[in-house]
Amino acid sequence: MIASADTSIILVNWNGWADVVECLGSLLHLSEPPRSIIVVDNASTDGSVPRIEAWCAGEFEHVPQASLPGVICSPRAPAGLRWASLDAGAAMPSPLPQVLLLRSSRNTGFAGGNNLGLAVAAAAGCQAHWLLNTDTVVTPHSLVALLRRLDACPSAGAVGSTLAYYWRPEHVQARGGAVFHPWTGGAQHLGADGLLSELPQDPGPTEQACSYIVGASMLITQAWLERVGPMCEDYFLYYEEIDWAERGRQQGYALAWAPDSLVFHKVGGSSRKRASRLSLRYLYRNRLVFTRRFHPRMSGRVVRAMGRQVVHHALRGHWDDVRELVGAIWAFRREWLVF
Repeated sequence: MIASADTSIILVNWNGWADVVECLGSLLHLSEPPRSIIVVDNASTDGSVPRIEAWCAGEFEHVPQASLPGVICSPRAPAGLRWASLDAGAAMPSPLPQVLLLRSSRNTGFAGGNNLGLAVAAAAGCQAHWLLNTDTVVTPHSLVALLRRLDACPSAGAVGSTLAYYWRPEHVQARGGAVFHPWTGGAQHLGADGLLSELPQDPGPTEQACSYIVGASMLITQAWLERVGPMCEDYFLYYEEIDWAERGRQQGYALAWAPDSLVFHKVGGSSRKRASRLSLRYLYRNRLVFTRRFHPRMSGRVVRAMGRQVVHHALRGHWDDVRELVGAIWAFRREWLVF
């Protein structure tokens, strides 16, 4: 079994320092700490870097927004926390500190930020990597549970947590992952809106239905990273996880779910500060990009499904959705001419 001490945790921040320090406040209470928590700042413009630095130095406290079952979250960094703040590309300390703030000079998106952190962690000899959204808090045994499930599934290269809603903590957001529907290009979270108290004891059926691990909490092995490669940065936002899962499947890897790895997710916190239309643009564009790469024969059906969405959103006055859907379909037809 891979030890927690041989595992990195990677958070990618963009203009969300308050979420970052709350997440760190829970991660520092893990029952078995990782080798390092790497926070990649994607060229934030809200003063995230100095605020995170000040919190790590113990200069202020940030009270958690909610009290959640099983979560221990310190409002202030512990005295003696070993941390460092460095530019991406600088020489890294050895060993890595408990918390490493890695400052990127530009916003490289979710995939690019994670890839920066993965490169540092891999160079430090970590054997597993937990990719975690900044707008989450975790329970003390959440990392150990991921590693135990990984150990129990030799064919797995990636494991997901039980994601619960931060603001509705008794309800499930996803049992580790989601099922993808190639005929629409959309996906549905497994177990969505079920009750935490009713989680199945056997993760097997959920794992068999899983198309990809939800990126809010995804642990991968170093072996996966070496064979499958880093996350694809073409997407910038959305569809990176399922692209990774498809490539992992091509290399013979399975996906797993650790029911007792519990993570509370604020949902949307990592992207909510982006312009709404920009997020929609990536969502609809990447649906077609992914379909063309992995399910090209479904391209026509996906475009027709998106056409029906145009009508749906127009009837409800969702004009941003209408504009971005039409723009994505038009660009797809004009540039790739697959019909």
